[in-house]
Amino acid sequence: MNTLALGILGLGGPQVILIGLLMFLALPVLVIVLIVRGLSNRGHSGPVRFCPHCGQQIPGVGVFCCFCGQRTA
Repeated sequence: MNTLALGILGLGGPQVILIGLLMFLALPVLVIVLIVRGLSNRGHSGPVRFCPHCGQQIPGVGVFCCFCGQRTA
């Protein structure tokens, strides 16, 4: 914003400094929040299988079901 627009809005020196400081602090926080939300929305990246014995959804790691203990492979 130029000085004419700030004058029309009734903002002086201290208010402009305060607004600039708040924007300077809020922008990195906003970027961090967006990155964290983006990473958390990716979901499970590994293969997902279902146990043939109990039908529970299990991660595709290992040979035993973590719910019923039966061999899945």
